[in-house]
Amino acid sequence: MTATANDYDYGDYNETSPVTPITPCPTDSVNNLGAHLSTLYYFMFLFNLFGNGLVLVIIHRFEKLTTVTNILLLNLVFSSLIFMSSLPFIAVYMQLSTWIFGKVMCKIVGSVYYLGFYSSVLFLTLLTFDRYLAVVHSLGTLQVRNRSYALMSCAVVWLISSLACIKPMILHNTFIHFIDNKTYCQEYPGDLPYVNEEQLRTSGFYLQLFIFLIFPLVVIIYCYTRIAITVLSSRIVTKFKTVRLIFIIVLVVFHVLDPIQHCNADAR
Repeated sequence: MTATANDYDYGDYNETSPVTPITPCPTDSVNNLGAHLSTLYYFMFLFNLFGNGLVLVIIHRFEKLTTVTNILLLNLVFSSLIFMSSLPFIAVYMQLSTWIFGKVMCKIVGSVYYLGFYSSVLFLTLLTFDRYLAVVHSLGTLQVRNRSYALMSCAVVWLISSLACIKPMILHNTFIHFIDNKTYCQEYPGDLPYVNEEQLRTSGFYLQLFIFLIFPLVVIIYCYTRIAITVLSSRIVTKFKTVRLIFIIVLVVFHVLDPIQHCNADAR
């Protein structure tokens, strides 16, 4: 039998009956996490600023800026400074749980963050490859590893990193959430009729996955393996300094590449 509206008794219905309000989710833990992370970001910014400043002073006073290694290292320092320059803004954002710097700064900070991150990964990979050439093919690459080679390689890295920042520059935007009335800064396309958001996100995901994760790891693992074989097969003790340098670079690269998993998740 099919019930109709007349089959029900609405006598007990009261329009003024009190409705038990839904208790919102507690935000204390979220705010505490944001406060702790913001403190960490402030510390990372100051520590990085001091460390890279010290490296710049050492290179300027005691090293030659015309060598391939120092040119690459100098660009790595600049890319690291670019990346770290975005952290104070992100720290304030996490501490206040709202974006206070406006729409333009939202796009700038998002783009600067990725520009520094992408270029740092590629410069670390380039340094590893350069050490590979210096150790494994030391005689055959003397003419290739010159100042022009270093400058051209750096230009390619900056170009690739800049092109990869087109997606965050387009998608990063501010919006006000209707529940808590707070301003957020994240990938939010808004009204972009000429942009295919899904296609842009998908292409950005695969760009990060292959160019800034798989490719650097493959190059670094291959170069480090060949360097280790070359050093172990020779009896030149001084080459172990190069191995130690490469080992440190590998550790740094794996540490730097770890956050890209979160970037890939956001890109999807």
